[in-house]
Formats: sequence, structure tokens, C-alpha cells
Amino acid sequence: MDRQSRTQRRAGVRTSLTERDEALLRALARFRLARTSQLVALIFGQVRRDTAAERLRRLYDARYLDVRSPDRSQENLYGLGPAGRDWLKGKGVAAGAVPRGGLEHHLGVVEAWVQLAASAHAAPGWRLELFRPDWEMREHHAGASLRLVPDGLVRLSRADAEGRQEPTHFALEVDRRTERPPELRRKVGQYEELRTSSSGIFGLPDAGLVFVLEESGSRRQAAVEEILRCEWGGWWLIWDRTEPTAQLFKQLEQTPLTRSPCGKGSDQSVSPIGARRTNMVETGH
Repeated sequence: MDRQSRTQRRAGVRTSLTERDEALLRALARFRLARTSQLVALIFGQVRRDTAAERLRRLYDARYLDVRSPDRSQENLYGLGPAGRDWLKGKGVAAGAVPRGGLEHHLGVVEAWVQLAASAHAAPGWRLELFRPDWEMREHHAGASLRLVPDGLVRLSRADAEGRQEPTHFALEVDRRTERPPELRRKVGQYEELRTSSSGIFGLPDAGLVFVLEESGSRRQAAVEEILRCEWGGWWLIWDRTEPTAQLFKQLEQTPLTRSPCGKGSDQSVSPIGARRTNMVETGH
């Protein structure tokens, strides 16, 4: 399929929305923009990738989706089309604009969101109860002077022996090596100020801090770990996408706290985390 056909709609295509299509539109109302692979992983489950691509194409032709094709060698990027926005409006669902700023960073946040939802779906007893991305927080606090906005606020919960859900909260930071260590140190220091304030991080006084490392080598990881140990007094995790992805929930179950070598209280130094699929993206409003 050539570049032109990827971005031009076929005329006269009509389709009836399925339950899966409706879940896709609701997900894009929150993602704003997502890669083909992210939508396939979250929404289409065990459906063949070419079958999923055909359905996405039909929804695009029927104007439920819009598509961007950055390069012939890259995946399509999907957002809501005019028919999709109209359908959501009829359901009382607001669909905001794609945030300004770095596109790759935005897609990195969406990727973390999808992976957390997928991992929670696959891990017995776990649920993703909240994922609020930075663009929703900025819209909610429009006009306010915010010193720091996490890339995401997350609440995961795990069933205990009696079946009660025990919550775990954390702020998520997607690190693409755009911030030098001094800037990163200042940011973590601001997180520590929020953590020790009366309301905590956006109302979550027990929240930890999870750094997602993208395209980062061992030197960057070591620098981030040193900053977290010295500037942050709560529990923390490093999520390295190059590592196996099945470890997150094991690590969150263990949460061993140790004395911070720099005197900031306690921290938790553990390794990477992981992914599969679910449709829990709507939680968090």
C-alpha cells in the first residue's frame, strides 16, 4: 500500500460500530493519538494484525478515525475523525485535542499506559484503577500555576488474601534523555517537595515514583538511580523497556524499603516492568 493510499479515504464507505469499535473510540478520546501497535495490543487481543489493520482502515474510511503517516517505514498514528467525535459527543464524552510538544514523548506515555493496562489484565488479582496522563491534568488545572506535572498518575490495586483490593499509587515519568542530570535532579527535588507536603503528589501522600527509561543505556540508568536515592525519600522503581516485562507486579508486591544513603528517608531500588493487554483505559476520570 503506497503512502498516498494510507492517508486518503475511500469514498462511500459505511460501517456499523461494534462493541470493540466503541471501546477503541473511547480509548482514543483519552489517548488523543496512538500507534497502530498500541491500539492492536489494547483493543484487538488475539485478532490477527492484518485483520485489525483492515478494521482500522475501514473506520478511517468511514471517518470515525483520522490517520497520520509520518513515513512509509513507520506505523500509522491514529486519532479521532469527525464521525468518531460526533459519536462520542452523543455519548457525553469530551474528546480533546492532541497535546502540543514532543510527539515521541506523548507516544511514550501512551505506551506505558497500554503496557500497564495489559499487565494488570494478565496478572491475577491486579487491576489498573487510574491512569491520568499529563495532558488531562493540565486541562483539569487550566489557568493554575503548576510547578510540576507528572507524565502520569497511576493507581494499581491487588487483591489480598481476603479479596480486598490494596491500592498502590505512583507518579510516572517517561525519560527520553532530554533532560540533563542537573535538570533531572531539580525535578526529583520538586517531587520530594510535593511528597512531603500536606496533600502529597496531587492528593496522593503515599505515592511512589516510577521512571520509564527509553533508549537509555547503563550510564543513564545509573545516573537516574543515584538521583532518586539522594533526592527522593519515598519508594521508587526503574522501568527499563529493554528488559523482560514480567517483573513489575512481582516488584510491587515486594516493596522492600531501605535507608536512603543520602539521608532522604527510605527508597526502593528495583528493576524493570512489563506488559500485555486490557480495555481498562477508560478508568481515571
